[in-house]
Amino acid sequence: MTQLRAARWMTVLAHGLAWSAFAFILFWPWMYHGTTIEVGPDGIQRVVPYSATFLEVNSRWTLIPLLVPVGLTAAGLLVALGAHGRRNIVLLWIVTALAAVFCVLGSFSVGMFYAPACLALLAAAIIFTMSKGQTTAARTGI
Repeated sequence: MTQLRAARWMTVLAHGLAWSAFAFILFWPWMYHGTTIEVGPDGIQRVVPYSATFLEVNSRWTLIPLLVPVGLTAAGLLVALGAHGRRNIVLLWIVTALAAVFCVLGSFSVGMFYAPACLALLAAAIIFTMSKGQTTAARTGI
């Protein structure tokens, strides 16, 4: 496997990891765990366990910030699939830096869920940069 092909597959992996983190954050009931007290029709109180997802707690507006890393990894994937040149190397590093900034700024809430995607994007950027001297014949395919 050529270095360029490996870099492209790393961006595919980063994009998949970003989607996985997005789905986990959104739908897994990790945001709130507690109990509620319900009174039945017979007047007896009972304790009922309760948990809530991120979407239930924060509403639909949170979809936009959660999709930022997914969009960044998609941009990295598109850049890596494009022609290999100095411009695309710089663009991939910019996308990687923006993803890292998101992870750091959101580290106290959801940013660390996206850290594996950010690391895969970093590895892709390093490999993509190292593959600069490859010939055109070696760059075909994904």
